[in-house]
Parts: sequence; structure tokens; C-alpha cells
Amino acid sequence: LMANPSSDPQAAAALEAGLVVKGIEDADRLAQQGAAEGDVTKIDAAIRSRPSDWSYQEQKAALLLAQGNSAAAQSANEKSESLVRDRIQAGGDCRTLARNMFTHRLNALQTQAGRAPSAELTEQINQTRAVLGQLSAGQPVAFCP
Repeated sequence: LMANPSSDPQAAAALEAGLVVKGIEDADRLAQQGAAEGDVTKIDAAIRSRPSDWSYQEQKAALLLAQGNSAAAQSANEKSESLVRDRIQAGGDCRTLARNMFTHRLNALQTQAGRAPSAELTEQINQTRAVLGQLSAGQPVAFCP
């Protein structure tokens, strides 16, 4: 099959699906390792592998904030938000996608706060929790007015 996948279309489709899943798993593993080890190059490799996955941008932003690079962290958050807005434009539900994004943001920030606590991380954690609270209560938020 590897030599001639066109000989069995169903097997070829299964092989292709398997390769896609493996690519996602590899990128997820890289991003998680980068976040745990404080290695932004691993997160950047995951981003290159899956540039439309906003969750990697959240991990990158939290790590950059933990490293004291607020401007780059803000840029990564903006990229994440832009990717989520693209999904909203494609028909996704704003509140559901926002809740998912902010939950990932909170988890990424908490991971970094566990590695290297800082006042800036704590402030971002509190702000993110507040937004999630508003979303849960059905209140408008800046991301989803």
C-alpha cells in the first residue's frame, strides 16, 4: 500500500487520516514539551506544523509572558484571537469558541505560573478568569459583544 496507495482507495484514505492524526499528536507533544520546559522554539515548531491552531499561540503567549516578554506575549494572544475570529467568520459560535480559547489561555497561564510565578502571570490569570466568568454568566465580553 505504501508503494501504491491508489490500489486501495479506502486503505489510502485510512493511511492519510492516520498521518494527519500523527501530525496533530506530534505538534501537540512539541507544544506541551515547550511549555513544560520553557522552550519557545518547540512551541514555534508546533506552530509551523499547524499554523491555524490557535491553542499553540496561547501556550506561546503564556511562556513569553513568564519569560518577561510582554510585547511578544500580547502579539501571540492577538494571533490566537485572530485565528479564532477566522473560525467565527466561517460560521462558528462566538461564545463557544471564546470560552474554549479563554479556557486554553487560563490553562497555559497556570502552567507557566507553576513553573515561574510572577505578578504579571497572576494578573493575566485573574483577568482571564473574569472573562470566563462573564461568558459563563451570559454577559457580553469584548471578544463577543
